Amino acid sequence: MMKGGGILASAAAPLLEDCYNIWMDFPTTPTMEHCHREANQVAHELAWQAFVSKVFCMWVDLRPSFIFPILSNNVTMLSDE
Repeated sequence: MMKGGGILASAAAPLLEDCYNIWMDFPTTPTMEHCHREANQVAHELAWQAFVSKVFCMWVDLRPSFIFPILSNNVTMLSDE
């Protein structure tokens, strides 16, 4: 939707529309690429936890403890490249 400017009929549509409008307001349009969950395990885990728990959470200063092992894994993957 973001890359093609298409229409999405889901609950996320207003959020994606706002993101798309902000994205288009940049002086030069930033590039956007699809990222598989293996490349961003932290975002995937945060989304999964929100889906499973059905509880609103916001972490401002402290990271949730359940992502520490994933963060360590992402750092190890980056340092191996």
